[in-house]
Amino acid sequence: TFLVPREHLSNTMTSVMLPDGCSYDDLHASMKEMGYVIYKSQGHLSETTFRLGTVGVISQDDVSGFLLALGQVLNR
Repeated sequence: TFLVPREHLSNTMTSVMLPDGCSYDDLHASMKEMGYVIYKSQGHLSETTFRLGTVGVISQDDVSGFLLALGQVLNR
């Protein structure tokens, strides 16, 4: 789930809600092992969201690979 409505999303950084029971630190470590880096949110959002950098050329394969890795991490 995105933090803000789709029509207000940034084209450089996207804030995503952390799944229930999943800490940023655990998600970050697991995603990094799979070759993807996520970023910690700041302030009061750091406990409930993480950020995705979306700068540069990102292909459909990049997005699909990230989503596949995220699904695998969350199903562990």
